[in-house]
Amino acid sequence: MKALVGGIALLALNPLTVAHAEPSAAACTSYAQSYAQKETRGIVLSGAGVGSGVGGLVGSIFGKAGAGAIVGAGIGTITGSHRKSQSSRAIFEDAFVDCMAGRVQ
Repeated sequence: MKALVGGIALLALNPLTVAHAEPSAAACTSYAQSYAQKETRGIVLSGAGVGSGVGGLVGSIFGKAGAGAIVGAGIGTITGSHRKSQSSRAIFEDAFVDCMAGRVQ
């Protein structure tokens, strides 16, 4: 009986620790993909808008503002897509590492 009481007292004196499972690679991949997608939303559209504006300005110099805007929008979309891809990859990698280290909720 004394051993049981002593064991209970010993448990009462120890700080409580919360056990948690390590995150899985699949869960962290899903989290990182979602996070990267959310963070890079709008990059392509902003690239198209900026390209259209710049193309319109350059085109107006040559009297073809409409054509310049269309070409600029196309180029802006392409560069925006490339920028989104690069940003998304870097954000995904950072989010994945943070998730696997347990630094995200």
